[in-house]
Amino acid sequence: MLEDEKGPGEPNPEEDLPDYEEELSPSIRIPEAPSPPSTADVDAPAGLQRKFWVLVLVFNGALLGVSLGAMYVGFRGDWTLGSRLLAGGLVCFGYGVFRLRTWDLPTGDGSRDTTGDGDRDPSDDDND
Repeated sequence: MLEDEKGPGEPNPEEDLPDYEEELSPSIRIPEAPSPPSTADVDAPAGLQRKFWVLVLVFNGALLGVSLGAMYVGFRGDWTLGSRLLAGGLVCFGYGVFRLRTWDLPTGDGSRDTTGDGDRDPSDDDND
């Protein structure tokens, strides 16, 4: 007999049964992952961000050149193209290390340039 076919005074036998699905299901609290911070509210100056991304691209190019050059030499035996790629990758790596070492990084205590463009501000000199 379907529920629609029950009469007005007929009892429902399922009402007296406990909810086994709720009792037997595990009561585990699943935490939500925190949302990542937005990159729109970054405090870094534009010059500093630009230098960072330039270095990221230089080191990615270096990694690509060195790895492809080594694979061309190792797997194909193509010393001409492999050595060119290796040399290009090593030059990019050297340039990236040079730029990173000469980068005037801010320390947060005001002892270095915090404008991010590497140029000193002449107004910071105390030579009056």
